[in-house]
Amino acid sequence: MGEAAENVTPLTVAKKIKREARIRTVRLGDLRVSPTAQRDLNQSRVNKIVDSLDMERLGTLTVSHRDGYYWIIDGQHRFNALKAYWGEGFEDWEIEAWCYFDLTEEQEAEKFLQHNEVLAVSAYDRFRLSVEAKRPLESDVDRIVRSLGLKVAKAQGHGAISAVTALTSTYNKYGPRGLVGALFVIREAFGDRGFESVIISGVALFRGRFEGRLAEEQLIKKLNAYNGGIKGLLNRAQLIREQFGQPVPTCVAAAITEAYNRGLRGTNSLGSWWKDAA
Repeated sequence: MGEAAENVTPLTVAKKIKREARIRTVRLGDLRVSPTAQRDLNQSRVNKIVDSLDMERLGTLTVSHRDGYYWIIDGQHRFNALKAYWGEGFEDWEIEAWCYFDLTEEQEAEKFLQHNEVLAVSAYDRFRLSVEAKRPLESDVDRIVRSLGLKVAKAQGHGAISAVTALTSTYNKYGPRGLVGALFVIREAFGDRGFESVIISGVALFRGRFEGRLAEEQLIKKLNAYNGGIKGLLNRAQLIREQFGQPVPTCVAAAITEAYNRGLRGTNSLGSWWKDAA
């Protein structure tokens, strides 16, 4: 008897992995889409989900319970697909969702970014949500843009810039001062038409190389008088690209160098862009 007892395998104690979120049953009518912690709705994506709706493959939404509602962190398109599928009276249908409690809107935006790190989220949506989540880089870029009387916005409009990748890469390469300088020159020389990605990157590249050697007022004046404006500058950059095979922003910087040097001699001239590049 004693020998048998000694051979008994001890019971394994299960270890639970605890998540901050909890599974809850939620009425669709109690779900809300956050205007700040979500990407823009893609209706074609919603339609595709509806056309092949399979509740077993739909996955579990992630929400945040706040102010009496469940704010969607992950699953906006699936939620809208369910609304369209069930139609009138959809509010009373219930689904299971991973639920967080008492998050701020800033924390909800951060959770969205974490949930979508491996998914295709547009650069603009990621930037906007990063600002909402108060991530340092994007928040400082947004602050700089607003300090110049401009705004980061997807829709075209006065002072609107949608080229967020160019904004963040300029900030990373040339710092806050470089971004301020590039945007100031573009605003003064071209106005709203100048806030294209390749123009922002090209102007920043030009200023980054020749900082300390150029007169900014003269640069603005010459760009403002550029034959054909933005279109003329881009056309010239394309011709340079065909000749040298370099990226478009580099060719924009080379075209700006030509414009700046026009009529200048000696030490006042910046010299050839390609000579300095060598």
